[in-house]
Formats: sequence, C-alpha cells, structure tokens
Amino acid sequence: RYVFDLSTNATAQSPLQWPHLLSRVGLPCAALGAAAAALVSQSHSSPSPSQSDGRSDCSSNRFCKPLLAGAASAATAAPLTAAAPIYINPLPSVDASPDSLHSNLRCCGPLCRGAKWNRNWDVMEGQAGSQVRHIVLIRHGRYSLASSHLDDMGREQADLLGIRLAELHAKHGIARLMSSNSTRAVETSELAMRHLPHLNGKRAEDPMLREIGCPCPPEPPMNNYRAEYRYHEGSALAEAAFRRHIHRSSRSDEAQIVANGAKLEVIVCHANVIRYFICRALQFPPEAWLRFSLDHCSITWLSIFPSGEVCLRSFSDSGYLPKRCLPSRLLGFGLSCAAVGAASAALYTELSSSAASSAPDNKLMSVADPSAPAVYLRPVTSDQLLNNLRCCDPVLPGTKWNNNWDNRHWRTTDSSSSNNNKIRSIILVRHGRFHHSDRLLDDLGRRQAEQLGNRLAQLHRRYGISRIISSSAPRAVQTAELAMRYLPNNLKRQECHLLTEVGWPCPPEPPGAHFVPEFYYHDRAARAEAAFRRHIHRADDDAGESTNELEVFVCHRNIIRYMVCRALQLPPEAWLRFSVDHCSITWLDLYPDGRVCLRCFGDSGHVPVSLLSKDNVR
Repeated sequence: RYVFDLSTNATAQSPLQWPHLLSRVGLPCAALGAAAAALVSQSHSSPSPSQSDGRSDCSSNRFCKPLLAGAASAATAAPLTAAAPIYINPLPSVDASPDSLHSNLRCCGPLCRGAKWNRNWDVMEGQAGSQVRHIVLIRHGRYSLASSHLDDMGREQADLLGIRLAELHAKHGIARLMSSNSTRAVETSELAMRHLPHLNGKRAEDPMLREIGCPCPPEPPMNNYRAEYRYHEGSALAEAAFRRHIHRSSRSDEAQIVANGAKLEVIVCHANVIRYFICRALQFPPEAWLRFSLDHCSITWLSIFPSGEVCLRSFSDSGYLPKRCLPSRLLGFGLSCAAVGAASAALYTELSSSAASSAPDNKLMSVADPSAPAVYLRPVTSDQLLNNLRCCDPVLPGTKWNNNWDNRHWRTTDSSSSNNNKIRSIILVRHGRFHHSDRLLDDLGRRQAEQLGNRLAQLHRRYGISRIISSSAPRAVQTAELAMRYLPNNLKRQECHLLTEVGWPCPPEPPGAHFVPEFYYHDRAARAEAAFRRHIHRADDDAGESTNELEVFVCHRNIIRYMVCRALQLPPEAWLRFSVDHCSITWLDLYPDGRVCLRCFGDSGHVPVSLLSKDNVR
C-alpha cells in the first residue's frame, strides 16, 4: 500500500527518496525492487534492451500484481512489461545523483542460476546400491619443504587427528583408511592409525591422490600466473582420481563398504585434491577452488546418497586442534578443471593398464600392506572405464568473479579509507539443539553452547572478537548468552531480526524431498538476501577497529547455507547441498579487493562426538 501511494502521488516525494523510504518500511522484497527500479528508470532514463534481456516476468505473481499495477499507473513513457527481481542496495546518501541511483538499482540483477543437478554424475544409474557412502577427506599434517617429512607440529597434529578419528569410529565406525603415496600423507595416516587398532595397521595407497599443484587458472585469478601447460597433466590426474574414488556405492561391493557396520571411508591426501573433489562432487565450477582454504589435518566429510545427491557435512573441520597446532592460514593452490575430456581418459587408461598386472582383482593402484583390506574403487581395466570417462559431460564453467559484488568498490579503493587493507573475518555459528515445543535449548543444546564458548574464547585470545550478533530467536539468543560467559564482559550482544530462520530461502537444486509451493519462498528469499546484504560485505570506513578481528553471528543453518553460497558466488539454489551441525563454526574471510575465502564450514571439532547433532527435537 505504501509503494502504491508513492507511485500514484509522484509529486509528494522526490523519486530519489523512494528507495530510502522503501528501505525504512521493509526493504527485503523483490517486487519492491522491481517497482522501484521501474519508477526510477521512468523518471530519469529508459533502460537499454541489454539490461532487460533474460529477466523473468513476475507480472503473473499474485504478490507482485499490486506493486506492478502501482508502477504501471505512474509509468506513462515506458510501461513495465518484464520486471526483474532486483533488490535495493543501500545508497551513500539521499542526495545521490540520478545516474548513480539508477546504476545502483540495476547493477545487481537476478542471481545467476546454476545448471540442473545431474543425478547420474558418476554414470552408475542402475548399478548404484542402497547404502549412503560417507567419505572423510583429510589433509596431511604440516611438513618441512626441505625434507617432505612432517615437522614436530605436523606429528602432533596427526596424533590428535588419530584421537578424533577414534571418537568418530566409536560412533560411526571406520571401515578403511587409504592415503596418497606422498611421504607427508603416509606419515600422517600411520601416526593416526595408532589410535585405530581395529585396522591392524592396514592401509592402502593410491599414487593418483598425490598433490596436483595448481592445475587450472582460478576464478577470481591469482596474482602469479602459471603457464597453461602446467595445468595440463594435473587437471587430468585430478579428474581421474575423482572418478575413481568419489561415486555412489555399487550393488556388487556394497557389503564390503558396510562391513561390520562401519560407515566411514577415510582418505588422507592433499589440500588441492580435496578442493577439487568438493567442487566436482557438489557440481560447482572447478575454477572456484581458490575460494576454499584447508587447515593441516582438518576433516572434510562428504555423504553420497544412492539417489545421486551429495551433501557436504563439514569442510576443514579443525576445531579439535588446540591453538598451538593451528599455524597461520594461507590461501592454498589447487583444484583442477574438470573439463579435461580425452586427456583424462588417456592418462587414466595408461595408469590403469600399467597397474593391472600388479593390482590383484584390479582393486588397488598400490598397497602399502599386502594383507590390507581391498579398498572399494571403480574398475580400472574394463572397456566400461573408457566409456565412463568419455560419456560424462564436462563441468560447465562458472561466471567470472564479480569483485564489486557488495557495491563497495568506491569505498575500498579510496586512498583516504582507514580500512582499505582490512580483511573482514566473519564467524557464522548455528544455535544449539532445541525442542520444538518451547523453542528453547534442551540439555544437549546448552552443553553444545558451552563447548562453543570454550572455542570462541580460544579464538578471542588469538585473533580477538570485536562483536557478537544473534538473531532474535530464543534458541539463538540462549546460545549466544551461554557462549559469552567464556568471553570478556565488555562484549555486548546485539540482535538482528533479519537473521532469524528463513525456512527454505529458495527452491533447492536438486529439489528437496518435500514439495514447497512457490509462494512459500516469496518473502523468505527476500529476507535472506536482505540479511546477506546487510551483514556480508567488505569493511566500511565506520566499521570501528582497523585490526582484523572476528565478528561472530549466531543464527540458523539455512541462513548460513544461503550466505555461504552467495558470498562464494555459487548458485544460491545449491544451499541444500550443505549440512550444518548445532553450534558448528563457519568462517568467511572477505578481502578488500573483493575476493572471498571459505576457511571452514560446519566445523564442530570443538564439540565431543558424543554431543554432535544436526536435527532438533520434536
């Protein structure tokens, strides 16, 4: 009604004030953005055909009709025929020029849609079994570049990794462990296996899991360019390793995967191999590898379902490591391009044929212990292998990285800015477990919040925490207040209603198990986008301290999923490919030049395995 009044009484308000007035009465509605864009466009300049190409028509949406009617009544020169779901960005001032206003409204068009989920991505349609595969990918410990052996810190990391794996084995069971044949990976796995006596010291090796360097140009680009020929071999090797190890269980070997009730398959390898596997398994553009960062001996957990769906349960989970075992984090290198086609097939076939005579039953490339249990791998000598490698369509490349994704380029490039070199480090925390009857934390949820407080206290001592913001939901407020008991008293909690649970922020791809009508997403998608634009952006001049302290947001899992996808410029509909445990930590680094790096996702290493949970009590 308010927008309609503005549009029909155009003389009452200056068009330049409409976006600010709209933001005061509720901002996060796509239809408001479309109406405002149309009104401002009509008042100042007509949009070019290129600006409206490919935008969806929302005139049939019953929520948009009143707003579009109001806009149409005022638009006499250029009627609105195909409005785009444009969200309004905050403007520097009400006195902004018409050109800058029009640019601000239209520069952030509809989010790019990703490709449809390919359920037969591993070419196992009709052959997949009925069990879920749980693959735990572990990066090796810290090592010396001079000797390639683990240093003292790396050995301590590997020993603590073994303790954590023993806890996971007690709850889920570990069926097998394998590693690359690199010295650092072998040493890490052997040290960890001291805490896994049920494996009897049996470990398999695969040379295709070795480090792949930097096999494809990343997007956004890195400063030091590598010649194209250097990516050639690494990209083929990475794709061959992915197709061999990351796939659904088969009917013939399913009994082997779930032997003795064990669920987990552990692979100790390298950072760039893990990055590549994650992007390929989640069907993200491979060139996005530089948007991820991995700690030494961190745990990454992939679940592969018989239907062909894949879920990332955790990424770079290193919360179980004490502060002394967490060296400075650096952006790594790696992740190859998956579109390698015949090169990958040729290399894989060559490796397979050379190993066929030495690998019994074609199960292993190499085995550290002849009595080690056979590791479930794809066949490597059958004619079907070559067909599998060739029939898979290459992964579609993603769009170019938008360095000005938050419309703050004018601030970060200003030489007078005090924060133009500041990295914003954002910690996203999911609340503890709660009961649906009263929406309050249960006993387990309170214990999880206390463990979270201990972890935040460690992070505060090392990096400093500048502020804590929670959603207004009681479970998030409780979690934040319990955790803050372990932090200095001068830290005060703030609340933001935009951070409350949004349900499903947008239709997921692949689709969820339950049908949700389109109108369900209408306000939720807009509110999730509003929360993202308010909180996830580069540092402002008025952000306070210039040091790179942490900002903690205690909110909800779907908000976290959505914000991660948006920050990494991945398709938002991919949000359901992630899983978030209660009181887990997700860490985003936002750089002044517009780059974004995911340092960890769903890190729950600070929570004992016996206290882990992801579903609430009904």
